[in-house]
Amino acid sequence: MKNYFARFWLQLRFWAFHCSLTALPSFLIVVINPGLGTNTTTILAMLTGITIFILIYTLAGSSISALHDQKHLFARATRLALKIRLFISVASLPLVFFVSQMEKLLFIIPDYWAGVTAGFALSSLSPTHAWSIESFPFTVGWTLLEGFILSFLLFMGTFFCLIWVNHKEKKKIFQKKNS
Repeated sequence: MKNYFARFWLQLRFWAFHCSLTALPSFLIVVINPGLGTNTTTILAMLTGITIFILIYTLAGSSISALHDQKHLFARATRLALKIRLFISVASLPLVFFVSQMEKLLFIIPDYWAGVTAGFALSSLSPTHAWSIESFPFTVGWTLLEGFILSFLLFMGTFFCLIWVNHKEKKKIFQKKNS
């Protein structure tokens, strides 16, 4: 049990850093563009959604051995996919500031597509607009749905990284046998 709590706190630190940094482009898109509803409720709802994701990933990373065992093939592939996602997020940050002056160019930011898809899906679920776009539940739902879309893309990236990492591992084993 002691190992679990140590692993939990380690995972919590990692996911708090990673999720905060990778959510930054989406967060800034909303905060910089006044037409997207940047009131205190919206910001708190987005932060709540991000916090929920941090906790979900922390619990998964602490509980599933394939995710926290550094030598496991899946953990290695996941780390590679996370590095790629982090690179995309950091590379998007300058674009967010540049594009904020020209809203028509927002489509070049990957997080924008996930946000638009999530917003469209939520809006189509509630055609009567029972939820206000600036309401707390709507924004939390939007943030969570966008996060799930990005997580699905991350999972797909992990799958392709798994193929690549597995190929590298087999190549390394083959070279050892022939040495």
